[in-house]
Amino acid sequence: MKKIIFFVAIYFLLSNNSFSQEAATPKEVAPFLYEVPLMGCNAAFFVSDSGVIVIDAGMTTDDGLQLVNAISTVTNKPIKYLIFTHYHFDHTGGILAFPKNIKNWVSPLLI
Repeated sequence: MKKIIFFVAIYFLLSNNSFSQEAATPKEVAPFLYEVPLMGCNAAFFVSDSGVIVIDAGMTTDDGLQLVNAISTVTNKPIKYLIFTHYHFDHTGGILAFPKNIKNWVSPLLI
């Protein structure tokens, strides 16, 4: 039974794209602050005068792409920073979808 549960869990993790949700829709929760529900986590972004600050990247590259696309529906300002609340895969796996020139770090309060 443990093997079956293990393989079912692996199947759902690896086949995330076939079960992916519709396009992520940003929801404004405060002025210039948006929440974006993703398959693996809830991400957020803040639109500042100089660019966008993103919190968490999602679980997969697909999540990251959905997040980047969601940001582009709100602003055309560049993504400047990507902050990770912590380094678990469900919050960092989407980093490959982000521009290579952004700065990223983990919050020092959560290390």
